[in-house]
Amino acid sequence: MSEPTIAVRPPMPQECPQCGLLNPSTAIRCDCGYDLLSRPQSKAPVVGWRALLFSFDGRIGRATYWRFFGPYMAIGAALAFVDWLLDTRMTKGGGMFAVVFFVAALYPSIAASVKRCHDRDHSWLFMLLGFIPIANLIVLFELGFMPGTPGPNRYGLPEAGTTAAAR
Repeated sequence: MSEPTIAVRPPMPQECPQCGLLNPSTAIRCDCGYDLLSRPQSKAPVVGWRALLFSFDGRIGRATYWRFFGPYMAIGAALAFVDWLLDTRMTKGGGMFAVVFFVAALYPSIAASVKRCHDRDHSWLFMLLGFIPIANLIVLFELGFMPGTPGPNRYGLPEAGTTAAAR
């Protein structure tokens, strides 16, 4: 009986961040002189509340997205209920408290959604589908339930601390 053979992949070459040359995985220095061992390890960014609410740069995972939108929806629903109880209807549309809250929270909700689009490797223009009936369900499904792209994409590294389940 013959021994089973195990295919071994050769180590992946590493790209020099200075010149872009592919080097063997065992290389210490690139031909351009760059020291590959002193290469800084890229760290995933930690998204703080200020960046979450007011910046359009970077990425956030599903868990962070729902940590923002869960309270956002709960506060909006509670204020709509208070408006109903106090009969604070405006001439057309919702009650005064809910309208003020949703107007104040508009910019932060757009910022969080743009970062979630980036995590799915979409441009902010993807959110415009939300204005089209039925297509808005696709936006909700993509942003709320689909995992982000693994590893870096054109919008940066994934949010620090996100596991594959929370991406």
